[in-house]
Amino acid sequence: MFKSFFTYFCKIKNKAIKKIYKILVYLLAALIITPILLYFTVLIPGVQNTLVDMLTKKFSRDLGTEVSIESVRFYPIRKIVVNDFLVKDQQHDSLIYVEQISAPIDSFNLKRKQIYLGQVNVNRLHTNLSTDSTRNNYSFIVDSLLSQQKSARKWQLNLKKIRIKNSAFSYQNSTAPPSQTKFNPNDIGISSLSLLIDKIVNKEGELSVRIKDLSAQERSGLLVKKSKAEITVGKRSFTLRNLLLTGKYSFISLGKLQLQLDSVAGTKDFINTAALELQVNSVSLDYRECELLIPNFPVLNHRINLRGDFTGTIADLKGRNININAGTDTHLETSFDITGLPNFRQSYVFLDVKRLSTNIVDLNKILSINAQSEDVDLPESFKRMGSIEYSGKFSGFVDNLVAYGSFRTDLGNINTDLGIKITEDDKLIYSGFINTKKFNIGKMLNWENSLNNVSMDVSVQGYNSGKRDFNSYIKGTIDSIDIRGYKYEEIELNGLISNKRFNGEIELNDPNAQLLFNGIVDFSDNIPQFDFSAVLNNIKLDKLNIAPKLIGSNMSLMLNSSLNGTSINTLSGSTLLHKGKLWIDNQTFLLDSLVVQANQNQSPKEISLHSDLLDTRLTGNFNASSISKAIKQVLAAYFPAFFSFPKETTSYTDQFDFAITTKKLAKLMVALQSNLTVADSTSINGSVNSYNKQLQIQANSNEIKYNSLWAKNIKLEINTLNNQLNSHLHTDIFGIGKLIPLGHFTIEQNAANDSIDLQISWKDMDQSQNKGRISTQTRIKKTKEGDIYTKINLMPSFVIVKDSLWTIQDSEINLTPIGLRVNTFRLHHGNQEININGSLYKNDKGKLTTYFQNIDLHAISSLLNLNGIRFDGFLNGSLELKDSFDEPVITSQLTLDGFKINNEDIGDLKLQSNWSNLQNAVLVKALVQNGNSWPLSGTGYFKPADKDYSFDFKLDSLPLGLVNMYTSSAIQNLRGTGSGNLRLLKTEYGFGMEGGIKVNKAKFDVDLLQCSFFVEDSVIITPESFVFKDMTLTDPRGRNGRFTGSILHRRFRNMHFDLYVHANNMLLLNTKEKDNPLYYGTVYADGDLAVRGTTYDLSLDINGQSKRNTKLYIPISNDTETLDNNFIQFISHNDSLKTTNHKQEEYKVEATNYNLNMSADITPDAQIQVIFKSAGGNVLQSWGKGSLQIQMDKEGEITFLGDYTAEKGDYLFSLENVVNKRFDINKGGSIVWEGSPYDAMIDITATYKLKTSLQSLNPSSSASNDISGRVPINVDLILSNRLSQPNINFNITAPTLEQSTQTIVREAISTEEELNRQVLSLLVLNKFYTPSYNSSGSSGQSSNLANAYTYELLSGQLSNLVSQMLDDVDVGISYRPENEISSEQIEVALSTQIFNDRVTLNGNVEYGKYGRFGANNPNSSNIVGDFDLDVKLNQSGSLRAKAYTRSNDDFSFDNSPTTQGIGLSYQEEFDTVGELMRKYWNWITGRKSKGKTENSKTVKK
Repeated sequence: MFKSFFTYFCKIKNKAIKKIYKILVYLLAALIITPILLYFTVLIPGVQNTLVDMLTKKFSRDLGTEVSIESVRFYPIRKIVVNDFLVKDQQHDSLIYVEQISAPIDSFNLKRKQIYLGQVNVNRLHTNLSTDSTRNNYSFIVDSLLSQQKSARKWQLNLKKIRIKNSAFSYQNSTAPPSQTKFNPNDIGISSLSLLIDKIVNKEGELSVRIKDLSAQERSGLLVKKSKAEITVGKRSFTLRNLLLTGKYSFISLGKLQLQLDSVAGTKDFINTAALELQVNSVSLDYRECELLIPNFPVLNHRINLRGDFTGTIADLKGRNININAGTDTHLETSFDITGLPNFRQSYVFLDVKRLSTNIVDLNKILSINAQSEDVDLPESFKRMGSIEYSGKFSGFVDNLVAYGSFRTDLGNINTDLGIKITEDDKLIYSGFINTKKFNIGKMLNWENSLNNVSMDVSVQGYNSGKRDFNSYIKGTIDSIDIRGYKYEEIELNGLISNKRFNGEIELNDPNAQLLFNGIVDFSDNIPQFDFSAVLNNIKLDKLNIAPKLIGSNMSLMLNSSLNGTSINTLSGSTLLHKGKLWIDNQTFLLDSLVVQANQNQSPKEISLHSDLLDTRLTGNFNASSISKAIKQVLAAYFPAFFSFPKETTSYTDQFDFAITTKKLAKLMVALQSNLTVADSTSINGSVNSYNKQLQIQANSNEIKYNSLWAKNIKLEINTLNNQLNSHLHTDIFGIGKLIPLGHFTIEQNAANDSIDLQISWKDMDQSQNKGRISTQTRIKKTKEGDIYTKINLMPSFVIVKDSLWTIQDSEINLTPIGLRVNTFRLHHGNQEININGSLYKNDKGKLTTYFQNIDLHAISSLLNLNGIRFDGFLNGSLELKDSFDEPVITSQLTLDGFKINNEDIGDLKLQSNWSNLQNAVLVKALVQNGNSWPLSGTGYFKPADKDYSFDFKLDSLPLGLVNMYTSSAIQNLRGTGSGNLRLLKTEYGFGMEGGIKVNKAKFDVDLLQCSFFVEDSVIITPESFVFKDMTLTDPRGRNGRFTGSILHRRFRNMHFDLYVHANNMLLLNTKEKDNPLYYGTVYADGDLAVRGTTYDLSLDINGQSKRNTKLYIPISNDTETLDNNFIQFISHNDSLKTTNHKQEEYKVEATNYNLNMSADITPDAQIQVIFKSAGGNVLQSWGKGSLQIQMDKEGEITFLGDYTAEKGDYLFSLENVVNKRFDINKGGSIVWEGSPYDAMIDITATYKLKTSLQSLNPSSSASNDISGRVPINVDLILSNRLSQPNINFNITAPTLEQSTQTIVREAISTEEELNRQVLSLLVLNKFYTPSYNSSGSSGQSSNLANAYTYELLSGQLSNLVSQMLDDVDVGISYRPENEISSEQIEVALSTQIFNDRVTLNGNVEYGKYGRFGANNPNSSNIVGDFDLDVKLNQSGSLRAKAYTRSNDDFSFDNSPTTQGIGLSYQEEFDTVGELMRKYWNWITGRKSKGKTENSKTVKK
């Protein structure tokens, strides 16, 4: 183009034009050359360095720090390159360094001041940020930029892309604490940072970019492999879209993250106005990266996945459709609303957990998050809960939440309703309710055999302010919990649980058990501690399945424990069991104190037990958990076949001594139905050294029983001398069941290397000699397979039974794993012989045969030692055991000739059994023949395969003597016969019988009552019952009663009684003192007896009324004892009267197996005598009436309710068998019981009546008739208040004297002291005591007193002798010699009842030398007397006639010396007047009276 232009220019001829063109050319050239020159000028290094200096100075000036640029390369129109750009902080450390920044210049617009760059490349960018407690190292830059005012419009830079590569970033906070994670947010170091940003748009104040690629690695190992997203930033919004971030193991995908402000001013209230919208498409986190960010993050085999939507503002945040998956089986579906952030404590939360499912493995790992350095290890038992699901809701403020929901597990459901509060000091407080329904806690704890479902409803209240500060108060009810197959009900909890510690109460109110626990169980320290008390009542061991065999058993006790230890080998402390009671059958066992003490924190260790039952002690160096293994190690040295230990087994070095002494254990062991019972005072002492294989034991016992074996006076010694295990056992007597016991029984044994030499011997010392010696040699062998073979060589031996020699020949017995073999065992005496020979195998057929020849049954039965039972006859035949050892088939051919029971001829018995292949059963045939009759015949079968059997018997007048074997403990000497049909068969409960037996006038004795009874009629028998239908019961007088009812049973066990007896004036007791020293006599009664319940839980209801001729004697003490006579004491004038209170013997009754409820209607027909001392008197006898209820429970607690009113009675008082006086019990005396037998209220007055002169009271007066004559005097003994501590008072009265004369007596007893002296004088001397102030001091007074005392003594003894000779007449004789006051006198008193007690006669006759009123009155009669006649005009005695004549004791001579009278009396008992009128109306109309009420009153006409 230039060439063309020049050619054209040359052709122009006009010079002006040429000149213009020339100027234009130069101008154009200048325009072209100037930029070129500028371009090349800029390329000059010196020019660029000058520009760099200008820029760095400006940046340094603007930022206030050092800024340097190594070089700038500007390529106009092309690009710009900045090398080594450095910005230092104010401490002159590197803040920002870029090795190179380059960017192509696409274009620029001068007018708009816009520069357009292509891709900006930043290479090796290093940024180092730091901060401390005061300031960070980059804040000055921010402050500088903010401080610069906005100027005129600046150039705008537009970028297409930004790429940052090979860069690094660091941040450090020097004042931050050390991090607990590998990633330290206060010390960040990022390397290999690579970032690519494109689609950079800045339009109308909104910037949008796309992060196309981002990768980086933090020094902790956190890696971003690839990430991309779209970001938009506006004036009031920030939006992140389509974020995809891929880490080394994890992945994050966000659909949208947007923050939106309502206005620019909204930035000032960002929390409340910034709208948030977050869409989490998927977050998948791997534990290997989570553990870099979260302390102790658990190892999870599966990723943690999260998705959900979040909307709202930070102050009002909502989450919907939140789904979280973690671990193998953990899944959460939830939604939430949170209002009030960022103030966490003031935020209101609503969390709806639709479903949370997990398992114990995941839960254990999740709970380990943020557990600091300690691992969270949930109990192994939680794994058995299987899958766990939860659904519920949480609402409330963050520090005050209400949580309501339910847990569902494989073991059951748990429901919760809890309130949770967080205090300002971060204490977690909670309260609410927890409910379970049939939660299988037993499976959870792996106790399924003893513990199962639990249902409860409890409230909890507590707090948690740290892992070691936890307290929870629990109160509520466990409705039911299944333990050992029994469902306990009503368990109340009330206690505090804190840091593995429980302090509180547990109360159980189950129908079959009551428990009250109060105390502390503490596992919070390394050594657990126990400090509690527990009270157990009414523990029914059978019903709770604790001891199913102990039917009706009951237990109560109190327990206090204070123990601590980490294991059984370190347990130390003490446990006290006291106030224990155990009721079994009809026995009560008391355990007042049982103390277990352990001290295993010292050397040597010691464990001891002290109680009422036994004492034990264990001392030495041992581990309690290995004691049994240590003993086995010792025994293995002598019996390696039985106690072999593998070579790799630990060798035990335990060394210890032990001692055991029993106290009151024997009865308890029997009641517990233990196979083993040991007598009290049994001792076992020994030592064990497991290291040296040494053992030493000494034992002594009065008696030991094991099953049917028993022995008395046992001595046992065991030692390990001479490399042998030696034992020597000696007993004074040894027995097997009911066999005749063996005296001086001895067993000697020596064992070593699986060989045993044994010798058994015994010898009785009585006239009928029994002795024997049996010797054996035993060898044991164990094969490599572990099978044991035993060979027993029976050496020649002998047995002498009642002087009869039985010889045992040598034989051999082999025991192998497959069976048993007996080779030629032979026992013989004369022509009697028993042979055993053959084999039996477990899995093969065999035969073991026993032959009998002429065996005398009487000799055999004498060995059985049957009390009161004798068998006679001769046994011949054979008995075979066939087939397998485990289930042998029995066949027999036996005959018993001349069979007799107690010399009663039964007949000849033939028993035959054979195997039937057709029926697969043993067929049995039995027949008893007695002459031409067959008392018993029957057939049956037994099938070994299913153990089924059935036998049918016909009874025809079969003697019942055999039944005595089973009834001798209750009734004796049963005689008679029975006829009927009886079947023995197998039932679902085992052995059973059915049929009916007619009892033919059988007679039996009851030794306890010393009565005989006759019974007849039929008994119906079913497999589960005995039924008695209206059987007739007769006493020896021919009085009949009725017996009916039934007994239910299961295999003759677990008896349930429903029996009734009605007695009609029958003789029910006829004992003498020798039969029962506690009570005896003759009792006739009407009444009913009902027995209901089981053998161990009976209820006895008795309703009876005493009948005529009943006499019951109750001895209080034996003849060797004396009656305490300290009821009156002589005291000084300064003392007061004292009564000596003797300690009342505690009233105890042994616990029984029944509850007694007895109602007794006591009538005057019954005479009760209480005998204090039979030899010389001291007998109280009474007749009366009343209604009394006696109740006794199984614990032996007795209650008396009712009253007794004395009709008449007397007490023959004997003072040291010297003075005998009879006190008459006044009619109307009463005893009222309201509970305790000894706590009755009494109101009884007993009177001693005598005649004496009043002259002794005033001897100074003349012996006038006024006071010298003998007059009736009554000495009253008055008992009142409680029977246990009665008030005792005395009184002296003269009932026949006028008031003026009685003044003499009252003046003489004006003080308590004088009253007691006069009472004693009247009882001992039969006269008044002359007071000291009236005493003349006569020397003859003492001799007169001695004579009077002597004659009084002789008179009393003579009266007792005559009364004992005349059973139906009471006789009293009194002789008084003449003295200065009265003449010689003889008095005879008689009392008797005739005509069946319908007529009562009382009288006394007195003869005096000078008549009744002495020698001064010659007209008085020498013989005077009194006479009473009482006649019952009807049967009940309510209508009576009475006549009497009595001497007048008044000293007035105007009166007759005697008074006579006759009269009628009528009495009726009633409570109300209406009741009385109804009685009369019923009597008029002929209706029966409804009976008498308890509290009656008397009306007399």
